[in-house]
Amino acid sequence: MNSTIARRLISLLIAVLLLSYIGYQIYQANYSQVRTETAVFASLADSVQAEGIAIRKETVLSKNSTGVVAYEVEDGGRVSKGGTVASVYASTQAAASEQQAKLLKQELDELTQMNKPGNVQMISPESLTQQIHMDLYDLLEHHSEGSRMGVQEKKQDILSLLNQWQIVTGKVENFDARIQSLTTQISTLSGSSGTKTGTVTTPAAGYFIANADGYESAYSYENVRSLSVADLKKEIQPSDVPQQAIGKICENFDWYLACVVSPQTAEKLKEGNRIMVQMPFATTMEIPARIVAVNQADKNSEAAVILRCNYMDSALANIRKEPMRLNIDTYEGVRVSQRAVRFVTMTKVFKDEEGVETEVTREVRGVYVMHGSEIRFVEIIPVFSSNNYVICKTELDEQEKKDLMTDSTISLYDEVVVGGSDLYDGKIVK
Repeated sequence: MNSTIARRLISLLIAVLLLSYIGYQIYQANYSQVRTETAVFASLADSVQAEGIAIRKETVLSKNSTGVVAYEVEDGGRVSKGGTVASVYASTQAAASEQQAKLLKQELDELTQMNKPGNVQMISPESLTQQIHMDLYDLLEHHSEGSRMGVQEKKQDILSLLNQWQIVTGKVENFDARIQSLTTQISTLSGSSGTKTGTVTTPAAGYFIANADGYESAYSYENVRSLSVADLKKEIQPSDVPQQAIGKICENFDWYLACVVSPQTAEKLKEGNRIMVQMPFATTMEIPARIVAVNQADKNSEAAVILRCNYMDSALANIRKEPMRLNIDTYEGVRVSQRAVRFVTMTKVFKDEEGVETEVTREVRGVYVMHGSEIRFVEIIPVFSSNNYVICKTELDEQEKKDLMTDSTISLYDEVVVGGSDLYDGKIVK
């Protein structure tokens, strides 16, 4: 009796285990778990480090009289031929008084215009408030860039707007009292400012730079495109700067950056291409430049790369030798893990414009993505690959769409399968 029950229990246990095993295999085949990651946007710059040498067509400017120099143009500012870049005064006090008088005259002119009936009354307070906020942001930007004149100009703009706001909102009726005070101050300053002893003007139009470093003629501006690696590596001593020098004029709005790069980098740089340059120790801005020469003895040697620029500001005006980063290319698309990439052999029938069908079989690189409760295989077109991830195109041109072996390619925010077993197109998963 006991033996019969024991045999039945053993048989039942074996049956349960067998059914459990079969059920598990069915589940694994049809409802296997997969791990996924979201395809996110990625942007990557292919960049190299180099030391850039700034080469400009520069003429040193000197004062022709003794005294204190007061600059009329800030570093990197544009000036026309014959324009005044600096004035010379007998003393520091005279220079300061003259500059103060100029600022007061500017304020006087603005208040006189505002005092005229109807000049500002039609302006809305809201538009003035919005402009004041914008100018405050500009003021902070000029301050961060170290632009002394830019800060001063914005301060004057903001003061003018605040005065207009007072008239428009009825806080004041007029500026008669302030105009009288300014007139008195200007008269006093004019009487004590002393005589201007001279001015410095430019022989040509260009950028003004308020210093001279002795390297103005170190490299020939006219022959800059033919500079070699040896030329750029040669140790050059600066020339003596004239004692009366007050700065220089960069005569052409185009200037150049020259640097030495490795043979591998030289292969990526093509004459005529545009690239972006970063100089993190000089400015936070990216500088657009065009490659005008890649001078190389042979494909296995270093190259002298010459870049043409036409952007200038106070920070760039003072560089000579500067560490820089050349952003050769930018790769944008969606990023997926290398673990997600699969190679699948696929066959597809293509039809040409005349209706002739051709069957094509090839190995396709792609990923599995979630579509509801199933996974679908989509072909990918990589624009950049590393050991860890791939950046893929999402916007395809017409030819790329025609050449796809799958109905579509990867899209932003797709759930991409990065782990799982026995993956195939159309598989149902949880």
